[in-house]
Order: sequence, then C-alpha cells, then structure tokens
Amino acid sequence: MQFRSLGASGLKVPVLALSLAKVLGSADRKTAMDQRIAARLIDIAIEQDARLFTVCDAAPSAQTELARIIGKRRSQVLIAAQVGRYNHSGDFFHSSSRPNLISACEQTLQRLSTDYLDLLLVQNFDPQIPLEESLSALGSLIGSGKVRYIGCGGFAAWQVMKALAVSERNSWPRFIAQQFAYSLITRDCERELLPMAADQNVGAMVYGGLAGGILAGNYGRSGIVSALADQRSGHSTALSSRRVSAIIDCLEEIAQETGCSKAQIALTWLLQRPTVSSIAVGASCAEQLEANLAALDMRLADDQMARLEMASDQPYPVAAIRSGEQALYQPYSLTG
Repeated sequence: MQFRSLGASGLKVPVLALSLAKVLGSADRKTAMDQRIAARLIDIAIEQDARLFTVCDAAPSAQTELARIIGKRRSQVLIAAQVGRYNHSGDFFHSSSRPNLISACEQTLQRLSTDYLDLLLVQNFDPQIPLEESLSALGSLIGSGKVRYIGCGGFAAWQVMKALAVSERNSWPRFIAQQFAYSLITRDCERELLPMAADQNVGAMVYGGLAGGILAGNYGRSGIVSALADQRSGHSTALSSRRVSAIIDCLEEIAQETGCSKAQIALTWLLQRPTVSSIAVGASCAEQLEANLAALDMRLADDQMARLEMASDQPYPVAAIRSGEQALYQPYSLTG
C-alpha cells in the first residue's frame, strides 16, 4: 500500500480509503449491506493496509458498527469523521457554531468508542458563523486531544483560503485537507480547488472517483443517460452522454492495452493527478474491493493519461499551476 502525506502535516494516509457510508449504509438504512459482508470488507482493508475509514454524522449507525467491527484494533486504523451538518438531535442543520462542532465531535467519539479522531472534517461553509468561532472550537478540540488534525469538505477555494488566513493570523491549527468529488467525469475541482491545494499544500481527499459506477461500466451504453440524471443532483459539472461515452470508449481502449478493468484505470488516473492524497471508495463485495486495491499496482503511460484527459476535457478554462518550469495542469481547450 502506498502512503502519502496529507497536506502540510505529519499524517500519512493510504492512497485508497474505505467509505463507510457506502459500506455500512447512510441515513437511509435500506442502503446498508449485510453486516457480515461489511465486516469482511473492513477486515480486507486493514489486512491490505487501506486502513483509513471515512464516516459522517449523517450515518451514526455506521459509526457504531465500525466500532464493533474493529474492536481492539483502533490503534491500527485511521478515522476521518465528517461533522457540522447535523445538530445533536440529528436534524439537518448546517451549523459550524462552537456548541455544534464540539457536540458533534463528542457524539462521534462516543459512537466510535474511541478517545480521538485522526481527522475531523467540517462539512460545508457556514456563512452564519464567523470562521474565528469555528476554528477556535476546532483548536480547542485539538488541544484537548480529542482531534489530531482538521480539514474541510464542500468549501469553495476562497473559503478555504479565508480559513487558512484566520488560522495563520491567530496561530491556530490549519486545515490540512479538503474533501470533494473528483473523477474523469467530474473535473470541476481543477478550476480552483486543486490549484489552491497545490499552492497552499492542502491535501485532496477524493470521493466519487468512479462516478457512481458509471466509469466502472456498470450501466452500459443504454443506461448512461439515466445514470447521469442521478449524478447531476450531486455535482455541478456539466454532464453529457456524448462526453461520457467518449470517456468510456477511451477507458475500454486502455483496458484492452493494459489488461486492467475500466474501474482500475479510472482510479489510477486519479492517483497520478497532483495533490491527490487519498481516494475514498465503496464496495459491495470482497472481490470488488480487492479489484479496486489492485489499481495501486498500475501506472498509466504518459500517452494514456493524455488520451484520458482529452476525452474528459471540459469547455472552460483552468489556470495552469506551475512548479518551476513543470506544468502540473494544462489549461483546458477553449474550443472544445
């Protein structure tokens, strides 16, 4: 298993993480799989060192189940918990107030049967609460030993920058990571989030790398349109069946060249992108998780990366990030 530093921190994370919302169910318990299968997936992740688990306050039962499954192995795993979206009664709240953040953290710790969180991710920028209040509360949680590092999810690039400035001005702990959707289909983050991350050394924790299974070929040609309709609700990117078909055609070509699956190629493309620290994946069975883990042994050639980027190109400009003379990203074509 490869490990990468998460932003400007001493925390090293495996490049593939397991999303517990996908494995143990979300707020809708009908999506939960058999607990025996879930336990097997978690065991495989620990055995193969993909021992970073992401949990959220939208799925409290998943946190309780994770605690039961890992048992005395807490010291062997890393837990990244999303908080700030729900209040203590479980209602949709979107609050980053000091009481809500502290309460959410403490309840998460209780459900997970642990004394600390390796990473606490504040979900969604809250314009009603001063950043000074939120970051001060997060600093208190770090000072008490309940949280080791902090990050965010659902923030715009300027909001992350504002938070970093507040932390620097007050000598408080800074965000070391941001969480967002990123895939060959969803490349919106390349406009501002990833350039900001490269400049400020904020790690990228990616989810949706297979776009709900579309890039794995789960829907076939006839199912792309309906699958895209489901994806539109969660992503702001402009999705078109023609563009997605071109991406899948390219994945199939490279699959024939490499002998690897489309899902493995899509994940490998992400792992070869700058600033990406870890990708959270789900799985419905042991074979699927092991196949995703096999992507770690791949490396795409430069021409294969270029073909995928051309097929997934989107018609808006992206500022190039440069490190010396080496461009990490090239601007998208304005004529696409």
